[in-house]
Amino acid sequence: MDRQHVRARAQAAASALPVPRRSSEPSPKAPLLPAPLPLSAGATSAPAPATPGGLGVLRRYTDRTPSAAAPPEPLPIIRRARTKRTSRKHFSGGVRKHRRSKASRFDMTSGTRYATTDRTLTLSQRASGGFKPDAHTTSEDFRFRSNPTTVGVSSGYHEAAVTTDTFTFFRNADDQGDGTAQLPATANTAPLQALQGAIVDKSVLDFLLGAADGFRTDTALTILSAPDGEPAGHSGSGISQSGQSAAHDLVREACARVLQDPDTAKVSRQAVTVALGAYVVGSIAPGEVARLVSTDTLKAGPAAIATWETRRNEAKARVEGLFATLSDDEKTYVQRHSQAFLTSADPTGGRHLGQNTKPAFKRATSLPRLETNHGTEVSGGKYDQTRGNEATSAPSFASASDVGVYVTQPFRLDR
Repeated sequence: MDRQHVRARAQAAASALPVPRRSSEPSPKAPLLPAPLPLSAGATSAPAPATPGGLGVLRRYTDRTPSAAAPPEPLPIIRRARTKRTSRKHFSGGVRKHRRSKASRFDMTSGTRYATTDRTLTLSQRASGGFKPDAHTTSEDFRFRSNPTTVGVSSGYHEAAVTTDTFTFFRNADDQGDGTAQLPATANTAPLQALQGAIVDKSVLDFLLGAADGFRTDTALTILSAPDGEPAGHSGSGISQSGQSAAHDLVREACARVLQDPDTAKVSRQAVTVALGAYVVGSIAPGEVARLVSTDTLKAGPAAIATWETRRNEAKARVEGLFATLSDDEKTYVQRHSQAFLTSADPTGGRHLGQNTKPAFKRATSLPRLETNHGTEVSGGKYDQTRGNEATSAPSFASASDVGVYVTQPFRLDR
């Protein structure tokens, strides 16, 4: 696509007028996203599944050799005081009740930063309103150093929506002065190399950079979904890291799909953050998959091992609460990106994850899973069909990065 036509698309998106594709314009050789679905308010069926493969075939994870075992510290297990389908332990204190959100837009203009009350952040992080909320406007390194936690381990951060190298790549884009930006001509990873020199909508690019800050999980509490339905431990997790590079590629590809999707410039910013949240939750491997490698040495410790699936279910409920506030057209947009990620992680249709992996209509994430205890290995099991569509009502946020802090909080440890 030449620069003039991309600029016309950016201008048309701002005025809500579609720009027809030129007949002479070549089709991309490896599409980042399946064919756009009709965004009709009357849609009543699930979107078509995403095209398997994403940006190409990624290497298959094969090494399931566990890391050298180290006896975990004897930490108290988090117990949930709950009645069935009504309440759940909130990992930063108290009991949180799941309730369906009202069908109204969640706020991103609150005067109070959500991060200022988040005990999974350090005091300086809370004071700043997040991790590095201004890194997209400065030359500051987006990566954040490791910090000690209350369970006695030091943990770094996994940039869960926009990886560090993706953030730097996006930040170095050249503003074209007409509502577009040109991405750098060189990149170090295959998903970003596919975007080298591309002309993109600058408002979308800027929003992704601003939203990226909050989507972070503790490396001590991160086991990623890798290609072919396999897991991969993150550096600092204490378990096998085979497949980590390919797992990060899945996240890079998902972010590229959001950037390149022409509908991203048309939907609300709330819808974009929900799409990011949906694929971030999908990128954390369920216990049933995570246990394909030994997880008894997970650095986060026994309490995190025992509550692995509880944490994932809590994150799903948070995303579903945000999803419930969107219009039908925006829900279709979110589903499309959620499904694209799940398909890229397991194009076999559920060899490990089960045939119900892809969200049903009106869901942003898959159903909650059984929180079955597996001793020294992370908890979790099949889908829990008895729990239905749990959704936690969305609080107010001051910015998009606040949404990321909120969605990923269950995957961080208190500090």
